[in-house]
Amino acid sequence: MTQQKIRDIVSEFSLRLDELSDDHALKGSILCDLQTELTNLDNWISVEDELPKKVGRYWCYIKEQTDLGISYYQWNCCYNPNDKKWSSKELRGTVTHYQPLSQPPKQSTKKRGGCNPG
Repeated sequence: MTQQKIRDIVSEFSLRLDELSDDHALKGSILCDLQTELTNLDNWISVEDELPKKVGRYWCYIKEQTDLGISYYQWNCCYNPNDKKWSSKELRGTVTHYQPLSQPPKQSTKKRGGCNPG
């Protein structure tokens, strides 16, 4: 999903929120969450399509089979392309998708986050 498409969706959603509420803080929070979710939506890479080329940590989507059935969860995993293995002490399932970790937060003097929903 392109950044322009994300902006268009957030803008349309903003107009609809205007009809429902005058609470600007609530509206800003909802739009910020929506923008974050849409931005992260298409960042998953299937391990069937491509594996990481660099040693490092990645945010992983994991499928796990237990006595209770199949479950899915997300976890911070390490990948080594030299031995083509995912590793984490807690990793019990199979990595199905991954994405690079986001950049660490920037230090700010502002009390609120830097989300720009509009």
